[in-house]
Amino acid sequence: MSRPVLRFAAARSGPVVARAIEILARTWDARVDGIEHLEAARSGGGVLFCFWHGRMLELAPLHAHRRVGVLVSGHPDGIMAARIVEPLGYVPILG
Repeated sequence: MSRPVLRFAAARSGPVVARAIEILARTWDARVDGIEHLEAARSGGGVLFCFWHGRMLELAPLHAHRRVGVLVSGHPDGIMAARIVEPLGYVPILG
């Protein structure tokens, strides 16, 4: 495929991919250990999540629709990631 076609598809696929992630996540059995520490930290101010790229898919549904800021690259890959996480309720921060 040519670059313009890929850019066009990437620009419009964010909501579709986000919905697919939500559907896929319904099949997962996730357990969160120590959630009380997270809630305590949130009540005292901001929280910073750090994780490996390979864990983004698993974490996306766990914190969806909480207006969590997500730092994404200004590179085309980052822009595509921003278009996916925004429908999940995240706030993309380009940097």
